[in-house]
Amino acid sequence: GSESIADFTVDGAVTLYHNGTSKFSTTADGVDVSGYLKAQEVNTHWHFVAASQDIDSAAVVDFGTQITKGSAISESGGRFTVAVAGTYIIMYQMNNASDADDTTNVYLRKNTTRIGGSLYYEGPTAGQDYSSQGGHIIVALAANDVVDLYGVGNWSGNTNNEAGTYITGIRIGE
Repeated sequence: GSESIADFTVDGAVTLYHNGTSKFSTTADGVDVSGYLKAQEVNTHWHFVAASQDIDSAAVVDFGTQITKGSAISESGGRFTVAVAGTYIIMYQMNNASDADDTTNVYLRKNTTRIGGSLYYEGPTAGQDYSSQGGHIIVALAANDVVDLYGVGNWSGNTNNEAGTYITGIRIGE
């Protein structure tokens, strides 16, 4: 047919077409993309949930149920080791058990050193059945760095993807 699939200009732009429409073009400033740019890093992510737990002495929170985990992540007893260095976003939430008066105080650690603030709340007050708090952090991790949530408390959880107590992370850049 007469349809272009690509244009190459000496010392100039390269343009790629899909079904006759320009989708990708190089410019003096970089690249122009028409439509959606999809990028996927399938091996550097994790999502784990925790069953209900009551931890009276500070310890690593064991997120014992894997919902998803990429091949470049390993997990053991709530500790997550990354095999690929990069910038990661880590999100976590704790859901206080309805009948627990325990104070919950947990925080994220990188190689056993605290990073970021605490998730802290006291047991429920009259008329309040559940109390949830979450946090997120963007952090640079080197290969073989270990992250975990550490602390004390009593929280409700589940072993499916509807659990209110979870930790999830994904590599978002180099």
